[in-house]
Amino acid sequence: MTEKSPSAVKSLSLARLGAGEASGDVVARETGAAATACTIASIAGDPEGVVRESAAFLESLLHLWRLAGVDPETVWTELHARIEMGELSLRLSRSPTRTGARRMAPWRVATSKLP
Repeated sequence: MTEKSPSAVKSLSLARLGAGEASGDVVARETGAAATACTIASIAGDPEGVVRESAAFLESLLHLWRLAGVDPETVWTELHARIEMGELSLRLSRSPTRTGARRMAPWRVATSKLP
């Protein structure tokens, strides 16, 4: 097995681009096809297929981000913010543990959709 790292993924993506720049539409279709193939492998119960198609999807997604001028760090920051917001919502919706005569009603989340 080879060592996997973000720099290896970046160099793989750049090497792939060296063969010829694909248009955004082609890369978007390729990304969608890889995501669909990953989903099909999951439904079929094929773990090796899920790994293989997940790698293809991530490679296509990195390529799509590059063509769109999106910095991957921005995406990871957005994902982290969504996870933090979800954890905060869970903490706020739990009943407080107080030792008072009056029990406060917990704050309830109105929607499960994250910003």
